[in-house]
Formats: sequence, structure tokens, C-alpha cells
Amino acid sequence: MKRFNRISACICIAYLTLILTEPLVCADIILDAVNKVSLEQYRTYQVDIENMGLGFYGGQAYNQGFRNRDGWADGGTLGNQETRLYLVDHLSSMGLDVSIQGSYANVVAELPGIQTPGDIYIVCGHYDTTSNGERPGGDDNASGTAGVLEAARVLTQYNFNSTLRFIGFNAEEDWMEGSQDYVDTVVLPNNENIVGVINLDMILRPGWDSDPQEPIDLDIDTGDSQACFAWVNIFIDAADTYAPSLVIDPAAPDTAYWYAGDQGPFISAGYPALLAIENTAIEIWSGWSNAYYHASEDASDALANDIFNQSGIIYDYDFATNVVRATVATLAIEAGLVPKPGPYFHEFQALSTNGADDLESFTIGSDNYLAVANMRNDSTHNIDSQIYRWNGTSFVEFQSIPTSGARDWEFFTVGGDHYLVVANMRDDFTHNIDSILFKWNGAAFVEYQSIPTTGASDWEFFTIGSDYYMAVANAHNDSTYNMDSIIYRWNGTSFVEFQSIPTNGASGWESFTIGGEVYLAVANMYNGSTHNINSRIYRWNGADFAEFQSIPTNGAGSWESFTVDGEVYLAVANMYNDSKHNIDSRIYKWNGADFVEFQSIPTNGATDWDFFTIDSDSYLAVANMHSSSTHNINSKVYKWNGTNFAEFASIPTHGANDWEFFTISSNQYLAAANTRNDSTHNIESTIYQYHGQCTGSFDDDCDVDLDDYAIFAAAWLTKEGQPGWNADCDISIPADNIINMRDLLVFVENWLAGK
Repeated sequence: MKRFNRISACICIAYLTLILTEPLVCADIILDAVNKVSLEQYRTYQVDIENMGLGFYGGQAYNQGFRNRDGWADGGTLGNQETRLYLVDHLSSMGLDVSIQGSYANVVAELPGIQTPGDIYIVCGHYDTTSNGERPGGDDNASGTAGVLEAARVLTQYNFNSTLRFIGFNAEEDWMEGSQDYVDTVVLPNNENIVGVINLDMILRPGWDSDPQEPIDLDIDTGDSQACFAWVNIFIDAADTYAPSLVIDPAAPDTAYWYAGDQGPFISAGYPALLAIENTAIEIWSGWSNAYYHASEDASDALANDIFNQSGIIYDYDFATNVVRATVATLAIEAGLVPKPGPYFHEFQALSTNGADDLESFTIGSDNYLAVANMRNDSTHNIDSQIYRWNGTSFVEFQSIPTSGARDWEFFTVGGDHYLVVANMRDDFTHNIDSILFKWNGAAFVEYQSIPTTGASDWEFFTIGSDYYMAVANAHNDSTYNMDSIIYRWNGTSFVEFQSIPTNGASGWESFTIGGEVYLAVANMYNGSTHNINSRIYRWNGADFAEFQSIPTNGAGSWESFTVDGEVYLAVANMYNDSKHNIDSRIYKWNGADFVEFQSIPTNGATDWDFFTIDSDSYLAVANMHSSSTHNINSKVYKWNGTNFAEFASIPTHGANDWEFFTISSNQYLAAANTRNDSTHNIESTIYQYHGQCTGSFDDDCDVDLDDYAIFAAAWLTKEGQPGWNADCDISIPADNIINMRDLLVFVENWLAGK
């Protein structure tokens, strides 16, 4: 009987899904895929690729002393080989089958279709540059190769009815040698059914140097056949629907130079293919549109992207990202996107906060707590901060504590006693106010010690041997940002001043240990005249902390130390560089002697990093405060892919100042402290719950079976706040606070999956 019920339930669910939901879900899920395309991740790929040849990725063995990816002579330059390594590593980390193909070392990655695998769609871009010295090829064609990677990153989060191939062609600059070899030795001999090809080449600099007023639009080159025209129309329709801000040249498609690019060999062989490019071939070759074509200045850090160049035309990352969105939409529609269950963060609980600057999670006995540091409401800094306690299903307010411009909470235990210290930055008149240490009395926190501070922005507790220390980051004393921050040591009954360290608008401390040695890093925000100042790392010498290393930072908000695969890293959140908030934050790696730059990540007024692990996966979340135009921006979660961090999730936040990760009863949560939106500090901060691969197991046994079906059925068609509502059943991506057909489709996808 149980087997009969199980099969019957499965059949009923599948039938309902097929006849009722497919059109609705299809539209929603394609938009969901398009929305996952990230400008920041795209720019990371593009900058990484244009820098190939310096050994930044592959190490000194690939350092040829200049940026160049020429792919012809002797198997390619060192930069070409380093790019190949980069592509293989990143595409492999996405779960794709990756191979090096042919005489020209094309990088081919495949996502097999689940229904019609013989129907093949290709998105490609060439990864080589011209020869003759410094040739970064930031636009030609790091831009297109980065587009292939970003499309792959997004699309591999789904299944497809047809097969997708992501290809980095080599030796294009030698007149399509790599793609011609691929068509001649793979496609034609195997009689493959290539349904459509999208070639991304030069998609980053659409402006005209000869006429900066020329309209910005995308050109499309293709062959003079009905199949090619039909493929172009499909791409344009997808772009109009899912990337409406991408303007396509009204004269498109152009067929004059259909053979110039890696689409050419496919068109010659009779396959539908198109080239998405910033301007037509003749417009580029003539020098009208891109004065830096095939030049040493084609790089994000060179004249091609310098607003003070002769024309003022620079790279347009919004344009390029929209081209990738149009590509993703086209493939999602045509190849038959199918939802694939996977891990994600879902909104769990909102807390009423006032300019929340920090969240601190901790446990006392079997109880879980979350402390919120409220910096200000819209009229005063003298407001209460709250401590919440877990009641078994959510957090409820437990204790309210008067604070003054609270910036941080730090929980710690000394000799079995529990303490919570608040960093009070300012009241309504002065930064010279005490910060307060509270002690747990068995029922609540009571004031234990008052510590003089000046614009306190952060506390860091740490131990050395049997000694306990607290470091406070002092930011301002009403007259200067250049003042001492203080380290205190526990004397058995209280904390007493131990060491003063000169800092500049200090915003945070981070303590960590490497090989038994203790380090302390300070994030310096501002020195009174500029945010572009050094932050510093100090090392314990047995008696006190001595300066060890100085690192250039831009309005540093915080440091985060962590270890992945036995390697030690240190990430800095850069908030502002005196002109804009949209700047890179950086991850540094310990090389055995000091920290060296490892990875740059585009951020928007970054204030905090939080590292955490779930199962065997490592994540790094950044809190984005401001984009130079708004506080209402997404913060990001990055996931370690085996070689570096790639974007995993984009989460709406409002002036985010802190992330806090914690676990309660095997469930993982990530909480964002939202400081303000564009009109008020009185906004909610949000807790998100992580949902793993066993989505649909509502009874936490990670087996999706009839027990879960009963729970799901009880919540069917309910909304948040209605009787029967069960937040665990809102498993569609993204969640929408209603249990409907979108959730049913995900449930079916997981049916009978288990441990």
C-alpha cells in the first residue's frame, strides 16, 4: 500500500505540474536566470583575463612581464596558456565537462541536455589577443570571454532539455584558426546538430571615439540565410523581453562581413550563428568607433577606459552585462531551461531596527541570542539596542539596553562568565563617550565596566596564552581622526589599558593566528583629508604588538581572516576612495612571509566581510552600504570554487553594514544589519535561512517522501500570515511568500531524493 501511495502521489504531482504550471513557471524562471547575471562578477572575469601574462592567476611560471594572450606561436604565449588554465579551472568548478580541443587548444565545456541532448547550442568567444608585446585585449576579447564565463556561471544553475556548450576559441586573431578547426574536426565529422551559435566578441566599448554623440547600440553580424535571420530574430526578441535597456542597432543584422569572427566557420558549414559586437567590422577596422583596437591601451586601467582620453569614451560594463543577459535569455528559451534544485538563502525573519550597524550571535547554555547594535534613528543617536532570544521558531525581543550611536557588539567568555561589550560611537553632542561592558547575571546582562572611548567603532576580543585582551577601534574625538586605538588586558577583575596604537579613523580590528603567531589587523577608514590610506597588520612579539605589514586601502571598513584548504587569507572591505563607492575590495593570501594580493572583487561601499562554511563549502559574504547613488543595493555572497571566490547569491539590502552567520539546531542562517535606505534609518534588518540540496524535505530528514508531501499539502495555496502557512514549503527560487505551483515544481524535481 505504501508503494502504491508513493507512486500515486508522484504521478498526481507530476500531472498537475505538467498541465497547470509549465507556462507560468517558464516565464518566471527565465527572468530569474536573467536576473542572476552580475555586472560585478562579469567585471571580475574581464579584469582577470586582461591581466593574463603577469602570473597573477597561474603564478610566476606564467609571468612573461607583459599582458598578452597570443595563441599561435609555439602553442601560445605564457599569457595564452595562463588564460587557458583560468578557463578550465572556472568552467570545471561550475560542474561542466571541460576539455582542451584540437591543434589550437580551444577550451570546450559542455552541459548535456536531459531531453534532446543531440540538439546543441553554443555560446563562444575567443580568448587570444594579437602579438607584438603588451596587448591586454580588455575589449578584444577579454570582454567576450568574460561573457561566456558569466553566462556559464548562471546557466549551470539549471538543467536544459538541449545541450549547451561554452567555448573559448583560440587563434581567432590568426583568422579564426581555432573555430575553423573545431568545425572541421568535431562538428562536421560527427554530423552534429548545432541549432544556434552566439559569438561574443568586443562587447565592452560601444562608444565612438570619432563621434562621442553616436548612439550606443549593439550590432549583430550574421550570414545571408533564412536560418541565420531567424536565429537573429530569436536573439533580438529575447533581448527586447529580458534585457529591454539593451538597444540593438535598427539596421541589424549586418551581413557584409559575416565571416569575420568565430561565427564565420559555423555559417560557412550551414549552421545558424551570429556575432554580438559593439559595432560592425567596418566601423571598428576604420577606427571610427574604437581608437584602441588591437593596441596596448586596450585595458580597464589604460587609456581605453580613461575618462580623460581624447574622446572621453570608456568601457561600458552595463552595456556588456546586458549583452550577457540577452544571451542567457536566448539560450534559456531555446534550449529549454528546467529548474534544478540547489542551495539558496530564503528570507526567514525581519527585525525592527534603527540604523543597525552590527549583529552578534551567541549562545549561553542551550539558548541562542542575537544582539543588534542600533546606531541611530532619524532624530537621535541615544537609542536602545536590543538582544533577541530564540524561542524555538524565531527570535523574540529579550532585553533592551540604552546605547549611544552603537556600532558594534562583541560577546566573549572569561573564566566561565559571559560578557557583552558595546562600542558607543557618539551621542548627539560628542564622540568622547564611554563604551560599556555588560556581564551575564544568569537572567540578563547588567553593566559591569565603563571604558572611555572616542568614536568607538569596533571591539575585538582575543586571547594570547592564558591572557585575555580586547581592542577598541577609535575613529574620532571631535577634532581629529588621527588618534590612538587601545588594547586592554584582563587583570582578573576588569580590563585595563595595555597598549596604544596610532590609527586613522579606525573602523575595525581583526585578530588571527598563523603558525602559532598572533596578528592584529586594523582597518583605517580616514585620516581627515583622504580615505586612500594604509591599513596595518601588527604581530605579537612576546611583549606587545609591533607593526608587521602596511597595506594600501580605500576607506577600509573591516578585515576578515579565514582559512580555505589550509591557506590563510585576509579580506578587506573598501568603502570609499574620495570620489566613489563603487570600488574593488580585495582578498590577500599569506605566502609564508606576508600577505600578497590574491583576488579583487567589485563592491559598492563595502563595510564588512563574513566568512562561513556549510558542509564542505566555503562562502564569503560582503555587506554593500552604498553605490554612490543609493543605499538600496544588493549585497553578495561568494562561494569558493576551488581556485577563488565566484558570486553565489545576490541579496537585497539597505545600507548593509554587517553580515552575521550562525547555526541553530543544524539550520544555517545569515543575518544582514541594514543601516538605512535612502530616506530613513528606521528600517528592518533581515535574517535569511539557508536551504540546501535536500529542498523539499520539510521534516529535516533529508528524504523527500510522503511525509513531506503531507506537510506540503497542508500548506497548499496559503500565504504568509494565513492559517496553515509554512515558510519551509516556500521553496521556489526566488521565494515569493505563497505556496503555489512554482513551489510544487521544485518539490517534484526533488521527489524521492534522499540522503
